[in-house]
Amino acid sequence: EDEEYYDLKQYSRTIDQEYSAPTIQSSLHFSDELKRRDKEWANVAAMAANITRPVDATAYALVKSANLDEPAVKNVLRTLDIVRHHLAVLATTVNRNRQNAMLREKIKVTALVIRLKETSQCIHKDKYVNIKAHSKAAELCPVETFWEYKRRLVGRRITHPHDTSPDLKYNPLIRPINDPDKPVGADKIRNHIKAVMSKLRHPPGAKVPKARAAGATQAALRGTKLDDI
Repeated sequence: EDEEYYDLKQYSRTIDQEYSAPTIQSSLHFSDELKRRDKEWANVAAMAANITRPVDATAYALVKSANLDEPAVKNVLRTLDIVRHHLAVLATTVNRNRQNAMLREKIKVTALVIRLKETSQCIHKDKYVNIKAHSKAAELCPVETFWEYKRRLVGRRITHPHDTSPDLKYNPLIRPINDPDKPVGADKIRNHIKAVMSKLRHPPGAKVPKARAAGATQAALRGTKLDDI
């Protein structure tokens, strides 16, 4: 009955155990090029996962028939365990990157800004904003920046109280690179923006413009509705 485990040639493909990478579910429309690339990466994930089947069969054969006290057998089993683990991680990582690739093709990101500084009838309200992609330069694209932040913070969700309303908890997006378990405060963000604004061209002797004013001016010049600024 156990002879089937000894002929490893049978396990180039393990019968009835082939793995297929999951289909990325989304209601969005994606380009044909992205779909083609996704199919290629799905095949890579499937091949990596399917290799674990003969690895399992080989390990099972050793456990059933070999002397487990022999150092060589122990080393082989340990090696097979490491190989199987890394193959599983590879398949999982590929599928996660497939999901991210689908999301990155979106031309904009809709983000929720909680507790705006401005009030409406003395009430701080939340507001959804659309962050549009920069079509010509990826290094200047806020959508690419957003997804890069998300990629770096995978699995590092933290809860932080809002500076002006401690009872309000949120998951901060902007965090220090060397300590991503802490948020970047408003003062530090303000100083960074001020440093960037100081590098812009402005008349000699003129004060460095505030980013808030510059952003509102540029938005108005491009036809953005005042209610959306």
